[in-house]
Order: sequence, then structure tokens, then C-alpha cells
Amino acid sequence: MRRLVRRSAVGAIFVVALWSSSAYAAKRDVTVTRDSAGIPHIVAKDFRSLGYGEGYSYAEDNLCIFADTIVTLRAQRAKYFGPDALSYVYAGATDPNIKSDFFWQRIRDSGVVRRLTRAKAPIGPTRQARDLFRGWAEGYNAFLRSRRFRDRTCKGQPWVKPITTGDLFYRGLQISTLPSSGRFISGMFDAQPPAASARAAGRSGAPTRASLARLNDRFGDTSAAGSNGIGLGSRGTAGRDGMVLANPHFPWRGTERFWLVHLTVPGSYDVMGGTLGGFPPVGIGFNKDIAWTHTISTARRFVIFQLKLAPGDPTSYLVDGQPVRMQNQTVTVNGQTHDYYLTRYGVVLNVPDAGYAWSTDTAYALADVEAENIRGAHQYIEMGRARTRADRGALPRNPDLQHGRRRPQRTCVLRRHRCDSERAEDQDRRLHTVGRPAARVRGGASGDAGWLAFGVRPQA
Repeated sequence: MRRLVRRSAVGAIFVVALWSSSAYAAKRDVTVTRDSAGIPHIVAKDFRSLGYGEGYSYAEDNLCIFADTIVTLRAQRAKYFGPDALSYVYAGATDPNIKSDFFWQRIRDSGVVRRLTRAKAPIGPTRQARDLFRGWAEGYNAFLRSRRFRDRTCKGQPWVKPITTGDLFYRGLQISTLPSSGRFISGMFDAQPPAASARAAGRSGAPTRASLARLNDRFGDTSAAGSNGIGLGSRGTAGRDGMVLANPHFPWRGTERFWLVHLTVPGSYDVMGGTLGGFPPVGIGFNKDIAWTHTISTARRFVIFQLKLAPGDPTSYLVDGQPVRMQNQTVTVNGQTHDYYLTRYGVVLNVPDAGYAWSTDTAYALADVEAENIRGAHQYIEMGRARTRADRGALPRNPDLQHGRRRPQRTCVLRRHRCDSERAEDQDRRLHTVGRPAARVRGGASGDAGWLAFGVRPQA
């Protein structure tokens, strides 16, 4: 692979032009220009090339963090970090590594991601989403091969490995299920049929009102992840520009930390904003016409079903008075096996400190509405293309954008293995100014909150 890095006198990287020497790469160009704040501005001729530049740039900034997440998604945390060490998930769950591994191995064994990625859109990914993910993985791997690690904490570690497009779709599913089954990893692992001694102890009955309150306290409170935003019209700003203030309650560390990027496929997609690690489209941001933010809604993304069990058989439940046998799914991790119990409503779980425990007469199953949802990338690509609130995907004809007042130093564009340099003034002419400073970031009121201000000048 060939690559060129330009540095300023103080050593900050401003411009990277890159591509591999494969036959695929010879047909495509991608330019990555880092401004004085280090934000990458990526211009490519198609979505696969765009993903390549983004994956490469993200790996420059966050390789070790994302490599750790890949270990999680591949169900290998116990192998590399020990079975009893804790795996932290942003939504609030903290589980032993071995339980996290069994959770993800069960999902991998189910084939759900393979099935969804082979389905036609909108159930499966659109062509552009698929290309974006494929290119992202290729770019990440290209940086990994370069061995130009900024964070040396993981250099030479055996768990830092190339990724696949499939890994990114598992990452998308992880993001979707963070507020739902991602919070019940230990609960599903711990659900086992009552032993014979427990069966003789009697019947459990329904949870009490107090236990319902404890369950809600533990899993139902979304205020910490709720986020908020403020929209200002042109009369509310000094520059007479519209502005959206986004306050996502996401952490400052890890793959759930928002990463700022500017993504452009001329004539098709031109968006700047924040996105999560391993999720290529911009999630909160703006284009030349609109800016947007969103919050985590207060809706519960899961339902817990109470099951009446068949007399004398704790692994069968009644549906319309007829017994239905649970299915057990045996999962293997590092030579160890574990059984999960499945019902038509979902996986059986235990939350005993809230009174939700599998007994001789009652069990509880978790139905996760996000368990088969990898459609987020399509949604955010179309949001980035929107020109009005009601738009569902109309394309801007002339998406020219200047994000902020920072000037790139020099750009090197690699075209068929020939490097063409441009002066900063020439680069400025190509990036026409539209609006005020586009991405101002300052600390928020809490450790997990920060403001991002996106400004858009109304078009004539």
C-alpha cells in the first residue's frame, strides 16, 4: 500500500492521501484532509472508497479501542483478558467476560447476522450501506498493516487482528441492542431450570409490585442516556443562521464516544458530524441544507413475558392451555458449554434480585425488538441526504461544503498511484463556504455529556 503524510512545523498531521495497490484501488481515489483540529474531511468517488478513507482515519485515532470491541463481538474476551474480568457496556451493564462471550457466541451460532446481510433491502443492507461497510473494513485493515500506531498500548498484542465486513454488521447489532438485550447478558446466562431440591420448595407466584419497581430501577431508567438538543432559527442566532445544539449523553471514552468526521461523495452524499466507532454513516450532524440531532427515546426496546409452566416440567410452558417444550441452545466457548433456553417469546432470563426467577411454576422470557435490526446504516445515510424535514432521500445537486474556518495545509490526491499536490488556496476554492463554524465542541454539565453546535445557512 502507498501512503503520503504531510506534517506542519509543529508536527500535527493535516493531510493523508491513501489507497492500496490492488486492482480495485486502481479504479478509485480517496482523499483524507485533516484540519487543524484533527477532524478528517474525506472525499471519495463512491461509497466503498469513502468507507476506506473513514476506516483508515478511524483506526489512526482509535485502533486499540476498536480492536478491543472486536474481541467482544468475536466472543474471545475470556481467551485474551481472562474469564472473570469485567466487560463493560455503555448502557450500564457490567458482565464477566465469560458471560459476554457466551452471549455473543450464541448470536453468532444463530446465524441471524448472516441471514440479515443476505436479505434484500430494507430488511438487509442497501448497496451503498454494504459498500460503505466493506470499504471501512478494508481501510481499517490497511492502517493495521501500516503499523503506524498512535496508541501503542495494543501494539504487538495477539488480539489486534484484521476485521471483516461481517464484524461491522455485528457491531451494528451491538449498537442496536445496547438498550435492550445488551443489558441482560448475565440474566440470560444465569437462567437455568430449577434443581430438584428447589422444585420441592414450592411455587413462586408473580413478582410483587416492589420487585417490578426494582426491575425498572435497574433496567428501565433511560435518563442517563436520554440526550437532548436545541434547535435555533435564524432569528435566534447572531449570524442569522439556523443552528442545532446537540447534547448526546454518550461517554467520552470507548467506541460509544462520538467521533467527528466529514464524509463526501460528490453529487451523492456530503455530511459532517459525529458517529460511533465501527458505524460508518454520520449519526448526528448536518449537510448544506439541514442539521439534526436525536435522543434515546424513553420507549422500552424489550418486553418481559411471564410464562406459566407445565405442571411437573419446568422446561415446558403453557400456550392456550397446551404445553410447549422450550428449545435449548448449547453454546461452546473455549471448550466450555452452556445451555440457553428459548421460547417463542424470546430467551429465558433470571433477574432474582428483582423477583424474576425461574421456578417450578413460572419463568420469564425476554423479547428484544432490536434483536434482528441492522437497518440503522440505511436510515442514517438517507438522513444525511435529506434536504427538508419531510425528505426521505432526495439528493442535493450541488453539495459544496466548507466545515469551519480551519484551512488544510496541503492535500495529496493519489490517482492511479500518481500523487497530485494542491496548495491550500486551491483546496479552499474547492470547498465553498456555506454557514458559520460548523462543529464547535465544548464540555457539557456531566461527564457523559457534551454540546456539538451545527450551523447551516438558509439557502436562497
